[in-house]
Amino acid sequence: MKQKFKLYQLSFNGEYVLDSEHDTIEEAEETSADLGSKWVFYPWSVIVKGKTIVEFCGCFINLKTKIPILDEIFKGKRFTTACKAFNKASKQKELESADCYEFEDYLINKLRK
Repeated sequence: MKQKFKLYQLSFNGEYVLDSEHDTIEEAEETSADLGSKWVFYPWSVIVKGKTIVEFCGCFINLKTKIPILDEIFKGKRFTTACKAFNKASKQKELESADCYEFEDYLINKLRK
């Protein structure tokens, strides 16, 4: 049986919800693009096949590659790895009232070192 592409919505603390399942990555991307403000508490979309991240939609884009920086960091890694990184970051005192941009900036700076 062919594995589906699963679209997850990820929160600041690493918790997630399964939004939908798709036969193609393009279908998952289209659904992700149409979410709007539906997922205020789950601001990051992650497309997973099996247990592996195939696309991570983030706020910040690498201007040279035109790819979300979180996608560059997490693509090819297990979804649980990203969840653990988000959970660990969410426990940082300086991120108590951070918005998704501040939170993602912190993550990028910590994970790129």
